[in-house]
Amino acid sequence: MKIGKIIARMLSLLLRLWITACAAVMMYVPMSALAYAERGYKAVGGEWIVIAGLTVTVWYLMGLLLREWYKGTLAMIRLSKIECKDGKNEN
Repeated sequence: MKIGKIIARMLSLLLRLWITACAAVMMYVPMSALAYAERGYKAVGGEWIVIAGLTVTVWYLMGLLLREWYKGTLAMIRLSKIECKDGKNEN
Protein backbone atom coordinates (compact mmCIF):
# COMPACT_ATOMS: atom_id res chain seq x y z
CA MET A 1 0.00 0.00 0.00
CA LYS A 2 2.89 2.36 0.57
CA ILE A 3 3.87 2.25 -3.12
CA GLY A 4 0.31 3.21 -4.03
CA LYS A 5 0.53 6.29 -1.81
CA ILE A 6 3.83 7.31 -3.35
CA ILE A 7 2.56 6.89 -6.91
CA ALA A 8 -0.67 8.80 -6.18
CA ARG A 9 1.25 11.64 -4.53
CA MET A 10 3.74 11.90 -7.39
CA LEU A 11 0.93 11.93 -9.94
CA SER A 12 -0.89 14.66 -8.07
CA LEU A 13 2.25 16.82 -7.83
CA LEU A 14 3.10 16.35 -11.51
CA LEU A 15 -0.46 17.19 -12.52
CA ARG A 16 -0.39 20.28 -10.32
CA LEU A 17 2.90 21.44 -11.82
CA TRP A 18 1.77 20.76 -15.40
CA ILE A 19 -1.53 22.63 -15.07
CA THR A 20 0.15 25.56 -13.34
CA ALA A 21 2.78 25.81 -16.07
CA CYS A 22 0.11 25.62 -18.77
CA ALA A 23 -1.90 28.39 -17.11
CA ALA A 24 1.19 30.59 -16.88
CA VAL A 25 2.05 30.08 -20.55
CA MET A 26 -1.55 30.56 -21.65
CA MET A 27 -1.61 33.88 -19.82
CA TYR A 28 1.87 35.02 -20.89
CA VAL A 29 1.36 34.63 -24.64
CA PRO A 30 -1.63 36.95 -25.06
CA MET A 31 -0.38 39.43 -22.46
CA SER A 32 3.05 39.76 -24.10
CA ALA A 33 1.46 40.06 -27.56
CA LEU A 34 -0.85 42.78 -26.24
CA ALA A 35 2.05 44.63 -24.61
CA TYR A 36 4.09 44.39 -27.84
CA ALA A 37 1.17 45.69 -29.90
CA GLU A 38 0.67 48.55 -27.49
CA ARG A 39 4.30 49.66 -27.12
CA GLY A 40 5.84 48.41 -30.36
CA TYR A 41 8.78 46.73 -28.63
CA LYS A 42 9.32 43.87 -26.21
CA ALA A 43 9.87 44.96 -22.66
CA VAL A 44 9.28 43.55 -19.23
CA GLY A 45 6.37 45.46 -17.82
CA GLY A 46 3.20 45.18 -15.82
CA GLU A 47 1.99 42.09 -17.67
CA TRP A 48 4.23 40.00 -15.42
CA ILE A 49 2.24 41.00 -12.34
CA VAL A 50 -0.92 39.46 -13.79
CA ILE A 51 0.93 36.32 -14.87
CA ALA A 52 2.57 35.86 -11.47
CA GLY A 53 -0.73 36.37 -9.67
CA LEU A 54 -2.52 33.89 -11.89
CA THR A 55 0.25 31.33 -11.48
CA VAL A 56 0.15 31.54 -7.69
CA THR A 57 -3.64 31.31 -7.68
CA VAL A 58 -3.69 28.27 -9.96
CA TRP A 59 -0.94 26.57 -7.90
CA TYR A 60 -2.90 27.08 -4.68
CA LEU A 61 -6.28 26.01 -6.09
CA MET A 62 -4.81 22.95 -7.82
CA GLY A 63 -3.29 21.98 -4.48
CA LEU A 64 -6.72 22.06 -2.86
CA LEU A 65 -8.31 20.13 -5.71
CA LEU A 66 -5.59 17.51 -5.92
CA ARG A 67 -5.58 17.01 -2.15
CA GLU A 68 -9.18 15.82 -2.45
CA TRP A 69 -8.29 13.66 -5.45
CA TYR A 70 -5.36 12.17 -3.52
CA LYS A 71 -7.60 11.30 -0.54
CA GLY A 72 -10.14 9.68 -2.85
CA THR A 73 -7.47 7.66 -4.62
CA LEU A 74 -6.08 6.39 -1.32
CA ALA A 75 -9.59 5.47 -0.19
CA MET A 76 -10.13 3.48 -3.40
CA ILE A 77 -6.78 1.70 -2.93
CA ARG A 78 -7.70 0.77 0.65
CA LEU A 79 -11.16 -0.42 -0.43
CA SER A 80 -9.74 -2.57 -3.21
CA LYS A 81 -7.24 -4.16 -0.79
CA ILE A 82 -10.03 -4.91 1.68
CA GLU A 83 -12.16 -6.43 -1.07
CA CYS A 84 -9.25 -8.58 -2.21
CA LYS A 85 -8.69 -9.80 1.34
CA ASP A 86 -12.40 -10.55 1.82
CA GLY A 87 -12.50 -12.46 -1.45
CA LYS A 88 -9.53 -14.59 -0.46
CA ASN A 89 -11.00 -15.37 2.97
CA GLU A 90 -14.34 -16.52 1.52
CA ASN A 91 -12.76 -19.03 -0.89
